[in-house]
Order: sequence, then C-alpha cells, then structure tokens
Amino acid sequence: MSYVATLPWTLESLDFSQIDVAKVRENEDLFFLLCSSSFVESGSDLYTHNLVDHFAGDDVLQGWLRDHWEHEELQHGRALAAYVRHVWPEFDWDTGFRNFFAHYGSVCTAE
Repeated sequence: MSYVATLPWTLESLDFSQIDVAKVRENEDLFFLLCSSSFVESGSDLYTHNLVDHFAGDDVLQGWLRDHWEHEELQHGRALAAYVRHVWPEFDWDTGFRNFFAHYGSVCTAE
C-alpha cells in the first residue's frame, strides 16, 4: 500500500467554509506567515531530494524520506495554499510561488 493513500487526512476533508474570514483577513502577519509556510512546504520535494542525497547509504532513512515524509510535507503545502487562496483570493499564489521558488531553488542545496 502506498503511504500517500494512508495519510491521516486529505485536502478534500478540510472544510474551509468554517474559517471566519473576517477575523483573519486583515491580519497581515498571518497572511505572510501562512503564505511563506505554504511556499516552503510546497517546495519540500527539493529539500527532500537534498536530504536523500545527504543521507546516501542509509537506505531506510532515504526510503522514509522519499516514500513518506515528502508526501506529507507536500500535503501541508497544498493545504496551506488552499487556506491562503480561500482567505485572500485576490493574491496570485501561483505567481508568488514561482517567484519564491526561482530564488529558493538556487539557495536550497545539499551544501
């Protein structure tokens, strides 16, 4: 069985209609925190690959990183991105992530 199929929750199970948008929408700190978290988590596949390379020779750890941890972290990124899109629909998350990742991809290295 695939680990992805056994994640404890799914994006579809999150009920964003329960968010009181009026309470959080004007909180700029929360926007930046959630948005930056969504970017980092959505790019965790790159970080995972760096960790897999770093732990060369540890097949068990490499397998866990690749088969379990990466999928869970990417799921966090999707959930955070969905939250940001729900509360701040005018924010172009896709463009923001592309711009973030253009820089992050060059500094998030195994070194």
